[in-house]
Amino acid sequence: EDIFEPGAGQMWMLEESEHVSSAFFLQILTKITGGKYVIGLMIFAIVVEIVMLPFSIKQQKNSVKQARLRPKEMAIRKKYAGRDDKPTQQKMTQEIQELYQQEGYNPMSGCLPLLIQLPIILALFNIVYNPLRYICGITNTDTIDNIITVVKNTENYKDVVFDSTRNINLVGAIKDIGLEAFQAIEGFAEAIPSLDALPNLELFGGAIDLAATPSFTSFNWLLLVPVLTFVSYFFSMKITRKFTYQPQADDKATGCSNKMMDVMMPLMSVYIAFIVPAA
Repeated sequence: EDIFEPGAGQMWMLEESEHVSSAFFLQILTKITGGKYVIGLMIFAIVVEIVMLPFSIKQQKNSVKQARLRPKEMAIRKKYAGRDDKPTQQKMTQEIQELYQQEGYNPMSGCLPLLIQLPIILALFNIVYNPLRYICGITNTDTIDNIITVVKNTENYKDVVFDSTRNINLVGAIKDIGLEAFQAIEGFAEAIPSLDALPNLELFGGAIDLAATPSFTSFNWLLLVPVLTFVSYFFSMKITRKFTYQPQADDKATGCSNKMMDVMMPLMSVYIAFIVPAA
């Protein structure tokens, strides 16, 4: 009833269904690893990569085929260069499409891995942000709001900002305050009968809290997250370019653009690592 809310659009129901499926899989992985939520997240990511491997291979083959067809496509474009009238442009497009069909090349197939991964990534993003709903099973927003009220009435957390839909920082607060303070809240005891029911967001005995975001104002191990993000992304792009066939750049501007992408994309991921929880 909660998933298929009356009046909700089909797209919303599909997205929520994806959330529930991913959350259920993550719950299983967390139980298998003895409640190690972080390990469950890592296994989840690895499984997704393994499932996506055939599509990634197909994408690489498609990239090689695109590079091989590039000279033929440019020859067609050169033949019609300088003629911008609509009939000529349509004829040029038709010849290029016929070339693609003859060679069995689909320019859109390279987008397939992204189209498959994106809903999973968005679902996982929301699951990590909202563990009380998707991991602990508290689907009633009023219950989460009541939990926030109890937490805010505690001296240590009165100045902390909480959000019912992004409640990852509530996990540590509940553990810190103790379950007794929340027993009067309807639905709490059933969802969280013990502290073990809460996802474990700590690493190395609490040295790293994955509910927090890295910050230069307090130097700690969390800063490894953006650093490793940049290093892994940067070198993975370099390795990809080295070991997959790349078409020759037509000019220096293209080569410069590639170099900029090699730096800007990892930096974008680093920025994201600084504004979302480390998990």
